[in-house]
Amino acid sequence: MKHLFSLLLCLLPLTLQAQDRQDYFGGWVAEHDEGKEIFYVVIRDDGIRGFYCDACTHPDNLAFIDDGKLAASGLTFRLSHVSGQETVTAVREGDALLVTRGARAPVRFVRETPPATPAPVNRRPNFPVPMGKTVMPGEAEPISPASIAGIWLWGTGPGKQYFLFREYQGSLRGMVCGPCDSVNAMAPLEHFSFDDTVMHFQIIHEDNGRNVQLHGPYSRFTDAVLSRNELHISAHNSFNPPEAAPIEMTLLGPVDRVSP
Repeated sequence: MKHLFSLLLCLLPLTLQAQDRQDYFGGWVAEHDEGKEIFYVVIRDDGIRGFYCDACTHPDNLAFIDDGKLAASGLTFRLSHVSGQETVTAVREGDALLVTRGARAPVRFVRETPPATPAPVNRRPNFPVPMGKTVMPGEAEPISPASIAGIWLWGTGPGKQYFLFREYQGSLRGMVCGPCDSVNAMAPLEHFSFDDTVMHFQIIHEDNGRNVQLHGPYSRFTDAVLSRNELHISAHNSFNPPEAAPIEMTLLGPVDRVSP
């Protein structure tokens, strides 16, 4: 009995940590007459990240979550805007998240979780259909945060995707959305690195989309190559085997530069 009690004491912090993560991670929305405010919180083993935005189609309106700490009393982090930083606390109250930014009054955020959709019968693996080789408009160019920062677009119409890249502490951070008024169509862009003509980053999915329903939170490990105004990206879902065909996209841009 003594050994069982000791084991339960060891497992208790892990149980609380898992429950705390479920309470805070993912997308949160506050709606006002002026529009929406959105928080997207990523809680992984390597830290707490994410972003905040309103008028979410421009990188200058993105603020990034840093130095996150999760405790029984709630979530605290630093929010880095283009114009400066502020300390934020977030506490669960029922189904809502009460967010206090600096000395401002708390704002009530709620989850905007999509309804569960059943997997189709005889669903094929989540691999794209192989396409012909992408032809870039020129040689691959040296790539850097300065050459990428801004807005890049993929697709047309209501489903058009905005890739927002902002220079941050000598590298990049960002967000992809489309449409950009729903947290269910958003994902943070994190963990950037640069290798001559190739940019590496991750597209983070915490709580939205069919793949999350099937596999849980995951990342898309992405390589990008720049040529003139085209950015070709090749992405692999973390739940797929290494031999799976990549997801290929060509972004056009930057259609707008942003503040350094």
